[in-house]
Amino acid sequence: MQIAHIRSAKSGGPRHDPSYDRAKLNSDENLLLLCNGPHHDHVDKHEDLYTISELLEWKSRQIAQGGGCSVTDIEIDPLVRKLDEFIASLKEVNFVVELRGGVGSNGSGLIATALEAPVKSEEVNSDGAKYIGIRAENHGLLPIGVEVAGLEFDVGQVAYVPYHLSNRFTRYPVPCSLGQRESGEWFAHQDEIRDVMIALCRKIRCIPTRFRAFVRIGTGVAEFSSWASIAILPIWNSDITEDDLQVIFAS
Repeated sequence: MQIAHIRSAKSGGPRHDPSYDRAKLNSDENLLLLCNGPHHDHVDKHEDLYTISELLEWKSRQIAQGGGCSVTDIEIDPLVRKLDEFIASLKEVNFVVELRGGVGSNGSGLIATALEAPVKSEEVNSDGAKYIGIRAENHGLLPIGVEVAGLEFDVGQVAYVPYHLSNRFTRYPVPCSLGQRESGEWFAHQDEIRDVMIALCRKIRCIPTRFRAFVRIGTGVAEFSSWASIAILPIWNSDITEDDLQVIFAS
């Protein structure tokens, strides 16, 4: 809902009445509850149909349906502020993004795990394959569109190189929409990430120090996980050293 003016405060605005007392323009007498968006716009664009007398009749019916309750001019300002704050909270984006790991499961696709503490292959019916991915959950009240999901590598000098994850291992192919408390996960095979890393390091002649997950949502804004050390990626041998990595990327 949105608080609308019966008589516009602006000259040339919908139902503007120059003879109306300007001191009452923002008073309860001149305010009406309307649906936010299309309904409010429709009323203002067709003032020949929705006249001052018609809207005053609507207001009378609203008060009657509400038990005859009204508010004073002193009370209306805090009510307007609270309503505006509530509407703003509905639109607030609250997205939680985190890095994820995964292991291949014989007969059931992929088992998602924490990246820092992955499930061991022998603990599940695993095919031994490892995956790196992200998880995004919508904690807001409205659905959020996800345009891209991926990983971002820090290559120094405030330069971040993105890698977009494919839709092969997800129930939510991007672009998609996540409703309230809905979450989506996107993954890539460890060999795919290793190839990307090697190609990146050969191109920039250095090794990224850290990486993070990101999603770009429908508002054009990106949401990120915390940074993680590049060393936790399950693409290296357990005994590999920094010198070994330099040799790999130089070859």
